[in-house]
Amino acid sequence: MTFLRTGDLSAPVNVTYDITAESATPGADFIGESGVTRFEAGSDQATVTIGVVNDDRSEATEVFAVSLVSVDSGSISLPRTMRVNILDDENPVLPPVDPPLVSNYDVTLQRIAERLDQPINMEIAPTNPNVAYVAQKGGVIRTVDLRTGADLGVFLDLSREVNEAEDRGLIDIALHPDFLNNPYIYAFYVVDPPELKASELDQNLNRYSHLVRFTADAAQDYLKAVPGSGIVLLGDTGKSLADIAGGGLVNHYDPVYKAEKSSEQTLNPANPVPVVNGFKQDYLKVDAQSHAGGALAFGPDGMLYVSTGDGTSPNYADRRSPHVQSLDSLSGKILRIDPMTGAGLPDNPFHTPDISPDSNKAKVWQFGLRNPFSMGFDDDGRLFISETGWNAYEEINSGLAGANFGWPWYEGGPGGVLIKTSGYKSNAAASVFYSAVENGTVAVTAPYASFGHAEAAPGFANQSITGGSVIYDGARYPAEFAGDYFYTDFSRARIFTVDTDNRQDIKYLTTTDGVLAPVHFMQGPDGWIYFVELGGRQGFDNDGVIGRLLITAKDGDPPPPPPPPPTGDNLLVNGSFEGVDVPQGDTLIFQSVPGWRAIAGGSIELWRSHKKVTPTDGLNSVELDAGAGWDGFQQDVQTTAGAAYDLSFDAMLRPSTYPWTNGIEVLWNGVLVGKVTPEATWREFSLGVIGTGGLDRLTIQEVQKEGGNGRGAMLDDFSLVEQSDFLFG
Repeated sequence: MTFLRTGDLSAPVNVTYDITAESATPGADFIGESGVTRFEAGSDQATVTIGVVNDDRSEATEVFAVSLVSVDSGSISLPRTMRVNILDDENPVLPPVDPPLVSNYDVTLQRIAERLDQPINMEIAPTNPNVAYVAQKGGVIRTVDLRTGADLGVFLDLSREVNEAEDRGLIDIALHPDFLNNPYIYAFYVVDPPELKASELDQNLNRYSHLVRFTADAAQDYLKAVPGSGIVLLGDTGKSLADIAGGGLVNHYDPVYKAEKSSEQTLNPANPVPVVNGFKQDYLKVDAQSHAGGALAFGPDGMLYVSTGDGTSPNYADRRSPHVQSLDSLSGKILRIDPMTGAGLPDNPFHTPDISPDSNKAKVWQFGLRNPFSMGFDDDGRLFISETGWNAYEEINSGLAGANFGWPWYEGGPGGVLIKTSGYKSNAAASVFYSAVENGTVAVTAPYASFGHAEAAPGFANQSITGGSVIYDGARYPAEFAGDYFYTDFSRARIFTVDTDNRQDIKYLTTTDGVLAPVHFMQGPDGWIYFVELGGRQGFDNDGVIGRLLITAKDGDPPPPPPPPPTGDNLLVNGSFEGVDVPQGDTLIFQSVPGWRAIAGGSIELWRSHKKVTPTDGLNSVELDAGAGWDGFQQDVQTTAGAAYDLSFDAMLRPSTYPWTNGIEVLWNGVLVGKVTPEATWREFSLGVIGTGGLDRLTIQEVQKEGGNGRGAMLDDFSLVEQSDFLFG
C-alpha cells in the first residue's frame, strides 16, 4: 500500500498508521501490524507491505482497514482511511446469473449532430465549450457546434494516411490539458505507407500505427490545423512497406502465416533502427485487421497515456501474442510518455538510469493487455481500461504502475478471478509463466470487473465491450452515478455503468434503438455525458451521431434540460459562407463548408466576386445551382421549444438568367415554409419559424423543376434570431 505526499518534499517525514481488523482476522487472513513509515527527503511516496494469506479454505469476503493517524510534520488530507476487501478465490463473489435487463432510469440519447461519417471519438475545445473536435474513423477530424449541431468544417484530413479496414482507422484523439499555451491535438491511427497507390489503400494487410501531434491554428480560432505541423511521437520507425512483415502484402489474421516473424521483429536494411532483445524500438505493429489499441488519455500528472493492442490475430492462438509480456516490445501496453517529446518518463516503473528514455522499456506503464480500446482516469488518478477479451469474457482493468494483466496466459473470469486461456495454456511458455505466478515470482493483476460472453455466465453478459474516457464526477445525473465508469455491450447496443469503488454495483441503463451501442463516452465541462455513435443505424454511410445522455431516476425529477441557445444572436453558423479559400474572380464547388452541408445529391458553389457579383457580407456568396442538378444546402440548429425565430437572407438573380430559373424554397424540418423569387439586385427576404426545442433543420433549395441548368439564384448573409418580447402601452 503506497502513501503519497505533496507540497514541500525537502525534509523527511514520519507517518503513523493503524490497521483495524474488521471481519478479517490478523494472522489468519492478513499479515501486518500498525506502525510508522517514513518519507525520505525528496520522496513523495512511502510504501507499507501487508501480506494476504492464501489458504485452501472457502471463506466469505473479509475486510480490514488501514488509516493514517498522525505525521510529525505537515497535515493529513483526505482520504485518510482505506478499506481492503479480501476476495476468496475458493469462494469468489459472483453476480447473479442472468440478471434482468430492467433499468431503473429513463435514458434519452439526445442527438446533437447527425450524418457524420463513422465518428469514433470527440473532445471539447478548451477555448470554446460550444465546439467539439470529432474524429471520424476514416481519418477526418471535424469541428461541430454543440449548441446547434452545425458542422464547422474540417480541422484536419488524414484520410490518405489512415488505413480504416475493419477495426482500424483513426482511433482516438486527445487535447493537451494546457491547450492555450500548447495548442496541440494528438491523433492515434493505423497507417497506410506513403508508397501505396490509391487503389491499394485500406486493405486488410499488415500495417503499423503512429501517434502524431498536430498544432491547432490560433489565427483561425483553433478550427484548423497548422499545415505541416504533424510530429510523430510514437511509431516513427514504421515508414514503409519494407518495415512490415511480408512486405505489407500478407495478413497474420490468417493462420497460414502463423510461423512468420512479427513486424516488430522484421528488419529493413534500408531503414536501420535500434533493436533490443529482438524487438525494433519505437514500432507499433498492427499485424491483423484488429487489436491496434489506440486509446489516449492525459493523466492528472499532465503526462500522456497511450494504449497499444497486441497487434496479433484474434482468429487463433497466435504464437506472437506473448510478445506483450516483453517490456522491450510496445505491443499490449499502457505507455506513459512526455507529450512534448514522446520519450518515457524517469519515474516510469521500468525506466532505469542505464536505458535511453526513447527505448520501449522506458515508456511502459502497464502491460499484458490484448486490445485496450478505451480508458480514463478518476479523480484519484486511478486508470480504468475497457479491454477486449478472448473466448469467454470481456474485461475492465485497473492497476498500479507496473501492473501485469496476464494476457495471453490469463483472461479474467467472474468475481475478480483469473482463468487460464484456452488455446494458449498448452503453450510451453505458459507452464513457465504459471509456475512463476504460483511461486510469487510474477504478479498478475486480475480484472476489476469481467463479463461473460454467454448469457448463462454470472452477471450481465457482454459480447464486445467499449467504454470511454469518463469516470463521472458531475451533477447532472442522480447521485448514485458519482464515480461510475460508462461502458457498453457494443454489439447488442446496451449501455451500462460500473461503480469504480464497488465492482458489484453495475447498472443497466438502456438498449439504444441503433444497430450498435455508442463507441465512446466523455464528460463535458457542463457535466453532461456526451456519446459518440459510429453509425449503421439505418444501414448506410454517413449515419454517425454525437449527442448527450439525459438520465433520470424513474421515480425522480427529470434532469435539467440542456442550455438553450442564446437569444439575440445569430444561431446559424457561418451565415455568409466564409472559412474556405475561393480564388478571386472565380468559383469552387464543395460538399460542405463550415456550418453547411449540401443536400443529398447536391453541391455548394461559392463565388468570390465572380461575374462582378459583390457579396453583401464577407468575401463569398453562394449560387443555388452548382452544375446541372437539383441543389441546396442545410444546417441543423438547436432551438427553444415554442420560441419564434426570424429567418433572413439576401438574394439576387444570377447574372444573365431569368426569374423562372432562380426560385428559392425554404424548408423547416422538411416542411416548405416559404418560396421566393429574387430580383436583379440584392434584396433581403425574411420569414418566421417556430422552434421545437431540439435540433431543427433549415434547408435552402432550388425549385426542383427548375434544376438542371446550372444557373440558380445568388444568396448571402443568412441569419436566424429569436424574436424579442415587446410590451405595448
